[in-house]
Amino acid sequence: MPHEIDRILGAVANGIWLIEPGKAAEIVNFLALRAGGHSPGWDGEESEPSYAAAPVPARSGGHVHVLRLHGTITPRGGMMSRMSGGASMEQFQRAFREAAGDTAARAIVLDVDSPGGMVDLVPETAAMIRGARRAERSIIAVANTVAASAAYWLASQADELVVTPSGVVGSIGVMTQRENLLKALEMKG
Repeated sequence: MPHEIDRILGAVANGIWLIEPGKAAEIVNFLALRAGGHSPGWDGEESEPSYAAAPVPARSGGHVHVLRLHGTITPRGGMMSRMSGGASMEQFQRAFREAAGDTAARAIVLDVDSPGGMVDLVPETAAMIRGARRAERSIIAVANTVAASAAYWLASQADELVVTPSGVVGSIGVMTQRENLLKALEMKG
């Protein structure tokens, strides 16, 4: 686990992020605590988020695939996804390919609740969503309740974007943030 936190610190420090600034600060603060040897509430249990719900019956025949895109977006998941309930682009792509390949599907619904995340694999995933649009099958993104930055980029590729009344969407933009984690790393040894 100590090496994994070092790898994550490197990704945060050197990565390009499409994320809501408040969430970025939360991630940096959490990682500073972890790097300093503190364990702020995460028990380390391995768990993989579920990206694809079972297809649900549609009134018009066929069925609808509902794909979840919840939490901080990362390219591959791992510790970051387990800590924050994040969304792995690799796993989301697999679930999306399966749904898009289902010729009986009447619609694909993207259930989005994400502040955004890392840029890696987001352009490819956005192109995949846009490329799967068909006249006979709708792709509908639902901001339930947040689709910010990278998540908004992905949601905006659907045929339609629906926002819950209390939802927040917007701001496809890149940010970089420099944090001095030297004290936390010195405490770690």
